[in-house]
Amino acid sequence: MLRVKYVHDRVKVIETTSRYYRTTRALGVGTHIPLGPCHRIRFGGCQYRWHGFSWDGDCGKAWIGGTRYRQTDLFMRRGRISAVQMGDPSVILYCF
Repeated sequence: MLRVKYVHDRVKVIETTSRYYRTTRALGVGTHIPLGPCHRIRFGGCQYRWHGFSWDGDCGKAWIGGTRYRQTDLFMRRGRISAVQMGDPSVILYCF
């Protein structure tokens, strides 16, 4: 599945569950991502990080990364990417 979301006739979000679409480093649906070590944060919490992404296990079960202009969400199932979503952070509602 490849889904494209438009706002006022402009592409704002692209999402896929297909193994066909990959980055130049072969990252895509089906890629295994280990949780890795806990990085202690203030207030006694734990943050997991992977190549610029942060783990959100409470809400979306996804690795979240990006800038203020583009957000990338890597949704996980059994340690592997099950969906990739990227686009405008003001349009993406990955957890609601």
